[in-house]
Amino acid sequence: DGMINTGSYHVYPAEIEAAITSLPGITEAKVRGEDDPKWGQAVTAYVIADDLNRTSNELKTELRNKLASYKIPKKIKFVSSLPT
Repeated sequence: DGMINTGSYHVYPAEIEAAITSLPGITEAKVRGEDDPKWGQAVTAYVIADDLNRTSNELKTELRNKLASYKIPKKIKFVSSLPT
């Protein structure tokens, strides 16, 4: 179903992807759950950005105004192409 189980929360990747791609300078995003010993699954975002100097901490800060804290990706990886 594409849902990520992180801690006791359920997160839908499409909602996170929409929030990320609504930010200026972000071209594309793919969000998925990746194995995590603490959370079961960690919300992980793969991001293509126009601004190559942007950091994952900056992106997380911008997302605080758009998403609940448990939906903000634990890991953000800037990539040149999205994983399949």
